[in-house]
Amino acid sequence: MGVQAVAVRTVATQPAPGRAGLFTYYASRKRVLGLDLLRISAALSILLYHGYYFGTLPVLAQNPVTARISTFGYLAVDLFFVLSGWLLAGQALRMHVALRDGSFAIFWLRRWLRTLPPYYFGLVAALLVPVVAGSTLTFGDFIKHALFLQTIQLPNLYPISWSLVTEEWFYLALPLVAIAGFRLRSWKLVTLLAACLLVVPTLVRVNLLAEHQTWLAILMTPQARFEGLVIGAGLAALAAGQPGRFTVLLRARRPLFLAGAAGIIVLLAVSNQQNWWFETAGLLVFALLLGCLLPLLATMRWPGWAPLGLVIGVTFLSDLTYPIYLVHTVVPKFAGLNHTSTFLYGAVWVLSVFAAATALHLSVERP
Repeated sequence: MGVQAVAVRTVATQPAPGRAGLFTYYASRKRVLGLDLLRISAALSILLYHGYYFGTLPVLAQNPVTARISTFGYLAVDLFFVLSGWLLAGQALRMHVALRDGSFAIFWLRRWLRTLPPYYFGLVAALLVPVVAGSTLTFGDFIKHALFLQTIQLPNLYPISWSLVTEEWFYLALPLVAIAGFRLRSWKLVTLLAACLLVVPTLVRVNLLAEHQTWLAILMTPQARFEGLVIGAGLAALAAGQPGRFTVLLRARRPLFLAGAAGIIVLLAVSNQQNWWFETAGLLVFALLLGCLLPLLATMRWPGWAPLGLVIGVTFLSDLTYPIYLVHTVVPKFAGLNHTSTFLYGAVWVLSVFAAATALHLSVERP
């Protein structure tokens, strides 16, 4: 199986700090620790996955346990989808009054535009790679990627952007979905429509497999992978619209978390990626199990005794996940690193990615 590219982008739970408040921002214990840990785990899983398939982290292939874990690293995108669905839908639903007038549209558009500069930076860098290698690049190629149309009008010259396409269109469609949900005024109908939407990716995968599409191509098809966004948004809608029922989930958050974690371990232990069941319903089951983790993680806060250095480190690493996604496949090509499959190469690759991601975060994303 070739290299599977996955996107890592979630929306920060707080606005980017100014330079004067940088230390206060990173030292804050008000962040949701559980969601930061989920975000970091997903980013590291992606690095492991690409490190395994690129051959940049050869040590992973030397142990059967790490090798198996690494082969499923592409599922980390579902972690980000569940998290993004929870955060974005939660914010949209909390502003339900503003949804009914024009103020929300302006706010939401400004917030969306703020997510674009890091993406465009990564996009330009990625598109320069084939140009440097002597390939031709048209203005139309840039425009379709800039408008997030690269998964509709192939080829996608920035392969890891496929899930960004999914999240960007979800971002833009969410206010309309929220308004429609409010107008329905029936939770039973909303639940039914959400359930129908949840099974769409599975049906799309069934159809693509019937057309003999490759597993890699299916994994990079947005309409075949968005169930995590529906699950995250559904939980946020339950918390906002049916707080009594969501409280039941919160009371059971620990057994739910244990059941979800155990289910994920069993699913990945017994599943074969070439198995039809896993390729269709298996991914839906995985996303549902991730949803079981969210009630506990969304309530996990920093304890007062937590070391300040640990708080700062976790917060900074969590904020670094989006830049890591953007640069981790581009940096080796610009740095002239060769795939020698040595420990030194792996170390240089990881350090280069973190250095470039830090520069992108501090100079482009945070301001």
